[in-house]
Amino acid sequence: MNENLEKLKKLTTELAFPQVIDNGEDYKQYEMDEGECFGKYIHRSGNDIAIHRWFNSAGSKFPLHVHVEKEWVIVYKGKMTLIVGDKQYELSKGDSRYILPNQPHSSEYSEECKYITITIPPTKEFPYGN
Repeated sequence: MNENLEKLKKLTTELAFPQVIDNGEDYKQYEMDEGECFGKYIHRSGNDIAIHRWFNSAGSKFPLHVHVEKEWVIVYKGKMTLIVGDKQYELSKGDSRYILPNQPHSSEYSEECKYITITIPPTKEFPYGN
């Protein structure tokens, strides 16, 4: 098996994710060190695509994680810093960024932010993937 793939699998199992503190049928609220994070399914089409709506409060940070799905992030209110690998992208209303499968990424929120993510295929373990 590819050595890099094995490293990514190990990284995935070692990373600490926020604990789910409220698990509704189609949404999750995460326990964050600072601030709040909510995610909600707004569309899922079989094994093709899933669309989620997210809210992060000012000062919150979504930890480093990796998954096998392609992900497209689209900001519709506020600002975020998306960190993909060793690059940082400042995103605000109308901005978007594509994340390739198996790319470690995280995000930080200097102000309240609302955004959409599209994952292809749908994440199996919303929102972290396989």
